[in-house]
Amino acid sequence: MLVSEMEKNPEQMIRKATAQICAHKGKASKRLGAAKRGRWQ
Repeated sequence: MLVSEMEKNPEQMIRKATAQICAHKGKASKRLGAAKRGRWQ
C-alpha cells in the first residue's frame, strides 16, 4: 500500500482493507467453528 494512494483516495483504501478483514474473519470463523468464534463477537 502506497502512502500516495491513501492520500489520493483514502475512502477506497479503507473499503479495500475492511473487505479483506471481513473475508479473513469469515474464513477463520469457518475453520475454528462456533465455540472459538464467540470470542470475536
